[in-house]
Amino acid sequence: MSNPDKINIESSYIEYAAVIEKFTPQKIIERYARLLESANKFIKEMEFESYIVCNEEMLMYAVLGYFSDIMRLKKFANIERIHETKILAYESEWLLKRKILQIKNSDDSDLLEYPDKFAFCNEQFVFSQITLWIKKNDLINGTKTLNNPDLEYFTNMLFYHLKYRSCDAKTLELMLVAFTAGREYQNLISTKYK
Repeated sequence: MSNPDKINIESSYIEYAAVIEKFTPQKIIERYARLLESANKFIKEMEFESYIVCNEEMLMYAVLGYFSDIMRLKKFANIERIHETKILAYESEWLLKRKILQIKNSDDSDLLEYPDKFAFCNEQFVFSQITLWIKKNDLINGTKTLNNPDLEYFTNMLFYHLKYRSCDAKTLELMLVAFTAGREYQNLISTKYK
């Protein structure tokens, strides 16, 4: 399954026929390929290659679950476009739900010696995706949010939440909206009192 161009999702994932028809195989495979690339880059940057692998089947189920929820959401709310915070929240929920990053060999001595290093690799990956989104918005807005020492509490709390709390899309979306609103408020204050 390593080559996204070779995936025939219409025949392999029949139970998702309505989702595939609504969003097109190309759009689904594009999201799959982007997330697979991000996951493999994360594994490499964290130097986890010897211990962790992205389970591509679980990744495809995460992507299809994401699109299923988005389809239901669009139908329920009678909308065509979804806000980017909602997209990130639903994507994050499904990545965590499907546990796409998995340990290769649980007998490895490094895994036994440093269990916390690998135990939360899925949460670390989702955390990295959320912080990349925040940094992308910082580039657009000309701010340096995550470099601010006052936000260390926020980032620690976010990672803690991803590790130990129920991470449904609604909770994650509220967190992202609140963060964005706080950043916008700070921008307004800083420009008003310059």
